[in-house]
Amino acid sequence: MSDGAADVEAYTSGFEPEIQERMRRVRDAILAEVPGGEQRIRYDMAAVMPGGRYALHFAGWKKHIGL
Repeated sequence: MSDGAADVEAYTSGFEPEIQERMRRVRDAILAEVPGGEQRIRYDMAAVMPGGRYALHFAGWKKHIGL
């Protein structure tokens, strides 16, 4: 089984440095509000899921981040 946090970090690392920083800030804000949230890649997007259930997906593009 893969490490979800490492998978999300690998996904984030594929973007330009400025986008990486923004995505990490989004992820940190989500994790601050969803304690114990499991990080995963779902539907080719990063996701934070409390108790294995869907919570929030976030994805990066060249000019925006979707939540």
